[in-house]
Amino acid sequence: MVLPLAGEGVGPAAGAIVLAASAARALDDSYQSFLQLVAHHTAQVINSASAYQVRRRKADELAEIDRAKTAFFAHVSHEFRTPLALIMGPLAELRARLAGRAMCSTAFCVILDPATGRFTYSSAGHPPGILAHPDGRAELLEEGRSLSLAIEPGRRRSDAEGWLRAGAVLLLYTDGLVERRRRPPTAGIAAVAAALRDGHGLPVQDLASQVMAALAPSGGYEDDVALVLYRHPATDVPRAAASRLGHLLGLIRP
Repeated sequence: MVLPLAGEGVGPAAGAIVLAASAARALDDSYQSFLQLVAHHTAQVINSASAYQVRRRKADELAEIDRAKTAFFAHVSHEFRTPLALIMGPLAELRARLAGRAMCSTAFCVILDPATGRFTYSSAGHPPGILAHPDGRAELLEEGRSLSLAIEPGRRRSDAEGWLRAGAVLLLYTDGLVERRRRPPTAGIAAVAAALRDGHGLPVQDLASQVMAALAPSGGYEDDVALVLYRHPATDVPRAAASRLGHLLGLIRP
């Protein structure tokens, strides 16, 4: 008798088992129920082993990511001038070790000094960040580009610098925000820049909602979308504090 081995839930059968009935007794309903019970318990053992393998694989992947994060932060110096090539290195190594589980991985890394507005960035095959200036101009962060992660891992990666003036907005996003069928990504990027200009005076949370609404396809987003919005404070607090401190020191100078 060939009986299916049921998979987890409503999924396909995990396989089949061939059971030979004894010639010493009739293959009645009771005997068939017993053989089906054997098949059921065998399927449970197989499904349990498969689930354990899945959990173990996920745990190994998470541990790999955790090791990569540790290496990531170990490479980032407390000095702001740290080249972002050092940050991309551990990410590329992780992508290489996970080869076969993902076809392509991109990244866009930014290190920002909030006290001055100065930032350094590097892109590994990712859509460019967008810098919306207070005067309404939109600037694409297209320098500091290199290949996607795990492509030529030993290749040196470049970075570039920028400056956020008071009130400027920096936007980073995933490709699901701008890529559409039968439309070049540049058109989507231009639409994002226009949405940033139109909502420049909105609070950051409302601006994010406006960007998402402006770019949403009629049938809704087909891909996962994530974005990061940062607006540089309109008042440069550290500089203002330094100015006040300098004034006070001037008052008490002998």
